[in-house]
Amino acid sequence: MRAKSEEVAKGATFVLDCPCKFVTAGRIPRSDSPHGMTADRPDFYPLRIFVIEDHRDTLEALQISLERSGHVVFSARSKAEAHREIPRANCHVLISDINLPDGNGWDLMQELGKLCPDYAIAISGYGMKADRERSAESGFRHHLVKPVSAQKLDTLLQEATTELKEKEK
Repeated sequence: MRAKSEEVAKGATFVLDCPCKFVTAGRIPRSDSPHGMTADRPDFYPLRIFVIEDHRDTLEALQISLERSGHVVFSARSKAEAHREIPRANCHVLISDINLPDGNGWDLMQELGKLCPDYAIAISGYGMKADRERSAESGFRHHLVKPVSAQKLDTLLQEATTELKEKEK
């Protein structure tokens, strides 16, 4: 994985090289399982995840990764789009970029109120203590700094799954 940023507050570029044996005609095939590749994890619980990210490539990479892990993914590229789509999605987890074209993820969390899932993860190029504190105050459980570690994200999603299973008991 490579990351670069030309200028402060101008975004960043992330390059993730993923070797894949199954690419056919430029498409990534889906598993035969209705929940993706879960055969190796019998305890796997597919989550409904809403991702808000304005950078097209980052959003696509997150979607592909989460779907290949067996989750159902909904997405938006702005606050306005998220406001329209989140009520219909009925998601378990929200993953939101902080810097959006029409506002920020912190305000979005406040505006969504009860519509927002209990488990929310902020992703951002901003990682100062004040940024993390503002994320927590806004209702995010975690604040991940880009480039986001796939392993860390998977650990957080496993944590969300454990909490969800506990609530269902």
